Amino acid sequence: MNRLNLILISLVLIIGFGTANAQAPDAIIKGFGVSPRDVAMDEEDIFDRASSSLLNVGIGEAVYLSGNLGDEDITAWEWSMEVPEDSETELTATDVEIIGFVPDMIGTFLVTLIVTSDSGQSEPASVPVNVSTYVGSGGIVGDAEFPQCGTCHGDHLEAWATTNHSIALTKGLDGEKGEHFRSYCVSCHSTGYDSDERAANNGFDDRAAEDGWEFPDSLYEGGWDHFVENYPNVAQMGNIQCEMCHGPGDAHRSNVADNRIAVSYEIDACAKCHDAGTYHTFPYSWDFSGHANSTRYPTGAGRESCVRCHGGYGFIDYVNGVPQEERRTDYLPITCVTCHDPHTNENDNHQLRITEPYTLENGVEVDFGLGNLCVNCHHSRRNAEEYVQEYHRHYGPHHSNQGDMIRGTNAIEYGEQFRIGPHSRQEQNENVCVSCHMAPGPGQDEAGYLEIGTHSFAMENADGVQNVAACAECHGEIESFSDIPAGADYDLDGTVETVTEEINALMEELAMMLPPIDEADVSVDTNYTLAQLSAAYNYFYVEDDGSHGVHNGPYSAGVLRLASRSLLSVPEQISPIPQGWAMGSAYPN
Repeated sequence: MNRLNLILISLVLIIGFGTANAQAPDAIIKGFGVSPRDVAMDEEDIFDRASSSLLNVGIGEAVYLSGNLGDEDITAWEWSMEVPEDSETELTATDVEIIGFVPDMIGTFLVTLIVTSDSGQSEPASVPVNVSTYVGSGGIVGDAEFPQCGTCHGDHLEAWATTNHSIALTKGLDGEKGEHFRSYCVSCHSTGYDSDERAANNGFDDRAAEDGWEFPDSLYEGGWDHFVENYPNVAQMGNIQCEMCHGPGDAHRSNVADNRIAVSYEIDACAKCHDAGTYHTFPYSWDFSGHANSTRYPTGAGRESCVRCHGGYGFIDYVNGVPQEERRTDYLPITCVTCHDPHTNENDNHQLRITEPYTLENGVEVDFGLGNLCVNCHHSRRNAEEYVQEYHRHYGPHHSNQGDMIRGTNAIEYGEQFRIGPHSRQEQNENVCVSCHMAPGPGQDEAGYLEIGTHSFAMENADGVQNVAACAECHGEIESFSDIPAGADYDLDGTVETVTEEINALMEELAMMLPPIDEADVSVDTNYTLAQLSAAYNYFYVEDDGSHGVHNGPYSAGVLRLASRSLLSVPEQISPIPQGWAMGSAYPN
């Protein structure tokens, strides 16, 4: 399945219609991003050029717009466009879901849409698309002059200078990117580059043609300085500057209305360069992730406490210290800029927004290296010992409590201490979550390519292909995660089986002891006793982690076994820690 199909699936717009009153639909227009990979994979020949989805573009750049994308109730689209005087620009179509155009001059292009469904016809909806030319950020080469970005946004410019974007072309011309840095790399390592003959917009390629700059025959230390000295006008557009993400800035200088500058949190702005082929694959891989396909349910008004983790805007607000009641609740998947701050790399960690150790709800601090970012969402939102004192709806530790599980804490421990598995030990697993879930996946010609590992964060794809290579360093060559042997006979049946088999057996044992008794389904209600609430919490603690013990087998086994023992009328005097240990393939962990 290619990225275009995934976009149509993952960005389905849920539009509520008052069926009783046969309410007409609302027309919804959005910019539609197209990456170079999309262009290459497009079998319908709809897209012939890449586009960032921004509504502020340079002359001659491709613009694509979608109307009520993915809404199956829409039966007809009626597009029209008002263009500046003397413009000859036309839409690629007027009656389909996705349309495009290539603006031929500076000005505002007003695109209007009317949609029809069985409920009726919408009112017209319009969006202005601003078309301008590039000016450069300012302060990069020579003095910053109005209207360049640095004049008003010096703080952002200073922070941007800490990122690799700010030295993308510098390092290439200085030979620091090696021999694989070629002339075709410049288009994404500079600003405003578009080689289409219609794109005469003062970008890098236009200035290079005007001043006679050509890609050098050799790359060497000092190559950038030579470039700046001899081609200062071209160098003004060197590196990946503000306008690469916000669109051209010439029209922004006196009026910020009508999309005369653009801000996008969607992945499309990044994908135009970062999904460009064999070596640039992050957005395509992300399309297969749960982050890309996150549910809309926990977003919207009244969900201020949920959007911290379930909405891209909400997480950014949380990291920036915005009070919960003031966080944005609009839906946005967990996109690139949710985790990566495009404006700064102040903490020197892949521009991640936050990397400090995280304190769980029970007060235990975890330090998972780069995985600390993940734990901000992937943790239980409960203090277990306090939570189990009374019944709660949707009972359990809140989903995705992997931070607690890997660290081995915040279940009901009955006053005992449990052995903790090796996954949380940084000396063996430096960045914990990241080390495994972002480990390189299969090669380009192998099953599961880009669908597991890297920015898919997935350990298994829809076809059951698992990224077992991530485990090989510690566990040796295995064919499946379910092949990893347990460290002991956790369920005490006389046989040391795999981790998942041992933990699943303990979960089934505990489930049968909880109401409804002798049934494998645990359904907590107001009749549960304190002992049952505590035991049920441990059951859901292991279930919600989702790894069936792989994240932390010893701890999972300990809390499950003691939960079962706590429900016995005459508890057996059996230690929660198995006495017989088997040396598995994870030795010497």
